[in-house]
Amino acid sequence: IDPETGAGTVIDDLVDGATAYESIAGLAFRGSTLYGLVADGSRSGGNDNELVTIDTVTAEVTPIGNHDFGGGSWEGNGIAWAPNGVLYVATYDTDNILGTITPATGVIATIDVFTQNSSTSDTVRAINFIGNVLYGIEMDRAGGASLVTIDTVTAETTEVGALPANVQAMTYAP
Repeated sequence: IDPETGAGTVIDDLVDGATAYESIAGLAFRGSTLYGLVADGSRSGGNDNELVTIDTVTAEVTPIGNHDFGGGSWEGNGIAWAPNGVLYVATYDTDNILGTITPATGVIATIDVFTQNSSTSDTVRAINFIGNVLYGIEMDRAGGASLVTIDTVTAETTEVGALPANVQAMTYAP
């Protein structure tokens, strides 16, 4: 996407060989490597909640670890790299947790269930670091959204302020 005009260019379909990926929930660069989080493997030919890399030239998807690190009905929703190189994940649905992912294996470690403290607390949709502070978007089922900070030790959220309805993604441009 051209940041000046908003014009997008399609590279190609996201595929792993011949298998199409339809549902990548979170994206995050680490250097020149683009990581993605598959939100619904049943629609994407892979496992639910699996970590992948995406070739930005060919759109080829490479699963990391080839396993479902989730369970039950929870789905990954956002990933973000901390300045110290730790990859964080926010999940939603019944589990609604903050965790970390080992990038070499795709294995998740749960930090805790989100303790939500905003008027729109239901799920954390997107996460992103600004410096050492983890920010997120909390959203309720009616589409209300709030910007929150997230404690990376306790998974407690603190509301910063209200956002327009249905905001579900974010990034930071220094």
